[in-house]
Amino acid sequence: KIWIAGYSRAGTIADLTGVYINNNLNEFNTTANDLYIYTFEAPAASIDDAVYENIYTVRCVNDLIPYVYPEVWGFHTNGKIINIGGDKQKISTYKGFLSQEISGEVDVDTFLNNFFTWLPSRLSRETYSNYIEEPVSKILDIYFSKNDDDRAKLLKFLTEELKPVIVEKIDVTILDIFERNSDSIYRNITNRVLEGIESLENSENIKVLTNEELQTIKDAIYPMFRALGQVIVDDYYYFDGIDYDTYYAKYYPQFVLEEADLAYKIGKETGFSRGYTDADYDDPEDNTVPEWVFQDDDTETYKENYTRGYQETYHDGYVLGLSHKNNPEVKGRYDGTKAGKEIGYRTGSEGKPNVPNPDDYYSDPSWIGTETECDYDLDENCETEKIYSDEDLENLEKYKTNYYEGFNEGWSEGYPEGISDGPNRGMEKNMYHFATLIKNVSTLMTNHHPQENLKLIHAYDSYYSQFDLTEGANQTVTNDDDQTDDLVFKTSGHLEKLVKVQVDEKDLNQDDYELKNGSTILTLKDSFIKTLGSGTHTLKMIYIDNTIATTFNIKKNNPETGDNIMFYVKMLIISTIGLIGTILIKKEL
Repeated sequence: KIWIAGYSRAGTIADLTGVYINNNLNEFNTTANDLYIYTFEAPAASIDDAVYENIYTVRCVNDLIPYVYPEVWGFHTNGKIINIGGDKQKISTYKGFLSQEISGEVDVDTFLNNFFTWLPSRLSRETYSNYIEEPVSKILDIYFSKNDDDRAKLLKFLTEELKPVIVEKIDVTILDIFERNSDSIYRNITNRVLEGIESLENSENIKVLTNEELQTIKDAIYPMFRALGQVIVDDYYYFDGIDYDTYYAKYYPQFVLEEADLAYKIGKETGFSRGYTDADYDDPEDNTVPEWVFQDDDTETYKENYTRGYQETYHDGYVLGLSHKNNPEVKGRYDGTKAGKEIGYRTGSEGKPNVPNPDDYYSDPSWIGTETECDYDLDENCETEKIYSDEDLENLEKYKTNYYEGFNEGWSEGYPEGISDGPNRGMEKNMYHFATLIKNVSTLMTNHHPQENLKLIHAYDSYYSQFDLTEGANQTVTNDDDQTDDLVFKTSGHLEKLVKVQVDEKDLNQDDYELKNGSTILTLKDSFIKTLGSGTHTLKMIYIDNTIATTFNIKKNNPETGDNIMFYVKMLIISTIGLIGTILIKKEL
């Protein structure tokens, strides 16, 4: 018999080992019935998706660790899952780091299932392994190597002291992540976090770490930030419903469009923009594409389609630009309403949830006029145009007041469009998964605790409760030469946990008894009982975590009085026949 058990990472090894032995039983000189594998809080890491009857996977429903190897990448656990832990804990869910707003409440296991289904869809298995799982594992090694007191201090340092410092230091760069998503951004964030750690070097809680352990945590910061950076950007843009392909086709067409379609799109946008810019001083019909637009390596197909798009839209841009330049209502006018409304619309159409204060932008009169002037209902790029006059400057305060009102009105009109179709859609809902995970890290980490989970195992799961002999104690059986009654014993113990059976302290062979579920039904066979002498014998059923002992009595079959008389009569007849035979033989002689 082979019994293997493991907790956490060791549980994963136990599971993998159990699968190997199950598939190579002859190599281990055993059978499936003699193999017992018990794992506790173990991540799933097997590529074999079979469930084996001799493998048991015990999990606390509120524990983070069993989820860390995502099933969507083909990782499985091979045991029959036994969930423990009582009631499912609930955690608050958050819309995102920027909003700091609680959006609801969800069961821990529901959130973890969602998180570890979503996360692998955003990054590759290799990236996850090298840049997330490896550094996180090193940090967890440090965390779980500590005693309870030091573990509590370390968790307090990470969640109560370091986290707010990190948020404060990276808050100013958070928008840069979405706009640039570059190595330099993540180096910058890493450096800010390291500064935060150094600012807390006198904390009593950080002193539970050795210098080597602290350096391990520092070294893990950049790879995690860099790998998760793209995931956060994706979450920011797409999780709230923006289709990946649609978004890139609109804002980064070079990534998704074929060469001909891309050339046509770029040519169309450029043609409109140049037509608008050239208005009033160039020939409206001169829509030729400047030679300098093309690069040496541009194909003829690219040039042809670019030119087609450029020429189709040049005239439209020219006409619109000319109408703006000839319309005195478009610019000037110290009330500023038109300019404010146009710029407000464009700001709103970006889907930003918070209205910036235009008054801040116009504190310096020399800056007025550097914004783009466009008709706010057009979705095209326009060149910078002066939107103020000398009269505006003379009436600056009135201009700013009216500009602000126009800005708000334009923003209100633009926001619905931006929130449904724009690169900043869902600002208030971005990073739901990461915000929720990090803000609940204390709860999620505390649940992976060997001692506490062992208590739960004993308290909540009958599989690990104490069990007893339910039938068959102190039986008596008569040992007859012709037939002997079987001895049957029933216990409340789980059959698969039975290691061996002993009679009078000697191990029995499997041929000596039979086993059935219910929970355990043991029958000592007649053939074995016949080998035992009269009197009292001891029986022990030895389980993995318990031993049940009882006694049984064997009586030999003694003939009754009537039977004795017949026995002697028979013996007398036989003796008489023998005597007569002897006399006859002698006479003949």
